[in-house]
Amino acid sequence: MASSSPSKLLDLPDEMFLSILTKLNTIDVFHLKGLNKRIDNIVYDEVITNNELLDLFCLKILPDIHYKIQSLNVELSSMKPIFLTTIYPNLYKLGLYNVDANTFFFYWRVRNNNSFLNIYKNQITSFIIRFNNKSQRLLSDSLRVIFTSIFKIFTNLDYLNFTANLVDHQQISFGFSSPPSIVSMNLLKLNINVNCFNDCLYLLDGRFENLHTLCVRISRINADETTINNKKILFKLKYFSLTSDASTNVYDELIVPLIHRMLNLEKLRLYLLVVHKETFIDGNNLKYNIINYLLNLKQFGFNIHSFIPSDNPNDLPSNEDIRKSLINVGNNYSFSYINYYPESRMGHCNIYSYSCSNEMKFYYNITNNFQSEIYQFVTEISLFDEYPFEHEFFIRISQSFPFIEKTNLPIAQFIHIIALNFDDAHDDYIEQFLFDTKTCLSNNVSIMVEYYQLVRVTHNFKRPATKNNCQQCGYKYDDE
Repeated sequence: MASSSPSKLLDLPDEMFLSILTKLNTIDVFHLKGLNKRIDNIVYDEVITNNELLDLFCLKILPDIHYKIQSLNVELSSMKPIFLTTIYPNLYKLGLYNVDANTFFFYWRVRNNNSFLNIYKNQITSFIIRFNNKSQRLLSDSLRVIFTSIFKIFTNLDYLNFTANLVDHQQISFGFSSPPSIVSMNLLKLNINVNCFNDCLYLLDGRFENLHTLCVRISRINADETTINNKKILFKLKYFSLTSDASTNVYDELIVPLIHRMLNLEKLRLYLLVVHKETFIDGNNLKYNIINYLLNLKQFGFNIHSFIPSDNPNDLPSNEDIRKSLINVGNNYSFSYINYYPESRMGHCNIYSYSCSNEMKFYYNITNNFQSEIYQFVTEISLFDEYPFEHEFFIRISQSFPFIEKTNLPIAQFIHIIALNFDDAHDDYIEQFLFDTKTCLSNNVSIMVEYYQLVRVTHNFKRPATKNNCQQCGYKYDDE
């Protein structure tokens, strides 16, 4: 078949030609540079150059478009050549990805080596940092130093995203024997992962006086770790999002009083696992303990799992009772699911709002009662039930969470999965994951599993059905 004439391609309208270029590999696009003035203008279009610039094009491309660049998302290894190539007079947003802690200190802690960033000291107002997997064992002291140094390097920050990567969470702890003396009048928005509730209270003790948005993910919320007696009213906070990775039994004692201090809150998001005393957290609880205290609240999203002791499932409220109570939250698009675990004699209730189902990145404690829906932003899930999961269940899960990257049990047909945790999992689920007839892995997957279970399931790494997926996880297989 004859190839298309280049002249016919050049006759296309700019919008159509640009659409074609955006489908090409970045390297192929920039090979077109210099053909004619019209092509150069299209190649330099912000659709192509707005987000990601590779080191390969520093000398050829960046000097010509430097004045157009307002946002840069780069890997730390490419940062120095990109910033030494030219200056960016309109740059205000910087994102650093695949950051290794040791390299970070080399670039950032020694100010004399940071001359190529000094001119942006007052210019950068938005900063995002993402650590790579090599940094998974970062000590809290190191994270604290990194966090503190950011405010010394960029003095006019109004937005900081200092959250974990998707595989190994780096949670910062501020060390309350001698916490760092960070003060910023400019910071307005903060996304951060912290170790305990004390760390959250530290961020709200007035050092970020004008903070109006705080999205915090806390590793654990325990009463015995709370030593900061901070009861200051948070007049300027307008948006608060709280995610807890582990269950807490101090919801009434710590979380509710903190929210009561946010008198002018307009938007609230709660993602919690709560061990409660006698009753589930339902719509009535949310209305009387939260909504009635927040007179300016306009949006309230929640995904709350509550657990209560129960010897008899007939003593638990029905799904219909819970759903009726959610009308009190002022949102008819809320959902609830009741489960009973006879072995542990525990009742479980999950309530969530439609708005959170469209936003949440984590979905914990999925049971067999899970109702299939599409959660396009969720990347991490966990499964829990006293009844066995069947293969059909995993198919439903794979369809509901198309972009899952981390889970604690095997998932069928997930092309994005990068981490699996088989904590307290039966051998059947490990087989479900390792059998290439049931699960196909297309990434190098990080797997956490008891070694004796792995040996048993793989027949000492000689079972043909598990060979492909074991090798994909980095385990050497015996072909003898």
